[in-house]
Amino acid sequence: MKTLVKNLHTFLIFVVFIILSEFAGAQVDPQIQRYRNDSYGKNSSRKHGIIDGNLIRTLFRNDGQIGYWEDRPSMEWPKGTGHCYSDGYALLVSAAVTAPGNGQIIHPVQTSYRENIDKDSLTGDLWIFQPIPNYCRTSSLDYPAVSHLPSTWPLTWPVALGLDSTWNGHWYGYFGKDNFYPTRETFFAMDDSKDREWTRQPYSYFPVLSDTNRGGLGLRVESRIFQWNNIIVEDILFINYDIINISDFDYPQTCFGFYTDLGVGGLSDGGDEAGFIGNLNLAYGYDSDGISNDPPPSWIPGYIGYTFLDSPVDSQDQLMNSLSTFHISNVIGNALRDDEGIWQKMSCNQIDTSITYSNIVLVAGSGPFNFPKWTTEKFVVAMIMGENLNDLILNKTVAKIVYDSNYVIPDSISYVDSNPLESVNNFDLMQNYPNPFNPTTTIIYNVPFTSNIRIVVYDILGTEIKTLMNEEKIKGEYQLQFDATGLSSGVYYYSIFANDFAQTKKMILIK
Repeated sequence: MKTLVKNLHTFLIFVVFIILSEFAGAQVDPQIQRYRNDSYGKNSSRKHGIIDGNLIRTLFRNDGQIGYWEDRPSMEWPKGTGHCYSDGYALLVSAAVTAPGNGQIIHPVQTSYRENIDKDSLTGDLWIFQPIPNYCRTSSLDYPAVSHLPSTWPLTWPVALGLDSTWNGHWYGYFGKDNFYPTRETFFAMDDSKDREWTRQPYSYFPVLSDTNRGGLGLRVESRIFQWNNIIVEDILFINYDIINISDFDYPQTCFGFYTDLGVGGLSDGGDEAGFIGNLNLAYGYDSDGISNDPPPSWIPGYIGYTFLDSPVDSQDQLMNSLSTFHISNVIGNALRDDEGIWQKMSCNQIDTSITYSNIVLVAGSGPFNFPKWTTEKFVVAMIMGENLNDLILNKTVAKIVYDSNYVIPDSISYVDSNPLESVNNFDLMQNYPNPFNPTTTIIYNVPFTSNIRIVVYDILGTEIKTLMNEEKIKGEYQLQFDATGLSSGVYYYSIFANDFAQTKKMILIK
């Protein structure tokens, strides 16, 4: 009897699938059909290259990865120093889906990364974003298509792009045919068709009802990386994604984001920390002890930052509304295989940068938002370098100005607001830097309206050590120095008190 019920259930799913397939096939938008007719992404089309059009020099791959652990350069800055800041970065896309096989709500995560990714345990096939063939010249360098190397351009651009024959043999630039305005520009396309995890029972989810060979969410991603060799933007990498929903389904709950393994200070330096400045949508990483010997001689690492410049969320002031840090040791062997876990980190609408002095991973998200079928959404990320947090904030502000003007670079840095945090809307106490420190450290805090502000330092037992400030402050961003001369090494806490608001952070003094 159980076998009969099971077979009947499978038959009904098949019948519904056939009916929906016929209905969907008759309704498809012509451009979407061209995308669907394009080749499936495949592992054999994976390529990598180096982009070095300004002070950032890094590996990139046409499956969406930027930087790579052990392979160098991996977000090397400044170019030529061998000083690296990342062990890898990857695009994340996820959405809520009701699986037709069992009615369960699932959250397939689409990405590609060097480790801890989904794959078929029987065949070994990777369930990840894979590059779509024919978007670079296969007979030349092992490079994706890059603007400064004509030998990497395909002789004929794929039909899916909708270009006429006059484009063949020319650069398919963001700014037009053979337009080389960026010092470096890459272009590649990838899809999630190889993610077969959710096509199987008991889920039986096929994003394109008429195509049982396509898995995932039915996504196509066209990606570009921009660099300009201009002093104004020489520390910025712009990443432009056009993400296309070619499936037969709307996704009312969708998140875009990224996964990155911080590597500030090189391969042998695993002690990193992260922070977040909410009104700037700026997540950042820095080296805990403020010194690295990889490569020797010793050097002082700067900061690496990540910001969302464009996303489909309603509030452009809160593009990055989820950020989680966690120990890499807690996710080895699992990590990006845990779709539900990654979804929770991308969609939690919380900021958690509490983990300190560790080899940490960051997951950031923008959303959830509605992603209707047959539509394209833009997602733009900037990776930013800075000598210190203030320099990073300045470069982030430049990135925003440049993007908002469609990548028009100002003639002078005087165009940049000298106090980008002046319009803060919430009280906030940032993580001190450097941390650990000896003997001085900087503390930054935000004041949304005129208030009496008190900042106090405590020892690990909760005993008040010092009141750093107790006075009225007008709206704005402020910073102060804490000098721990005379104090013993150890853990200390600092707190801000303003009206009904209180917040506490941990700092470490090492002598």
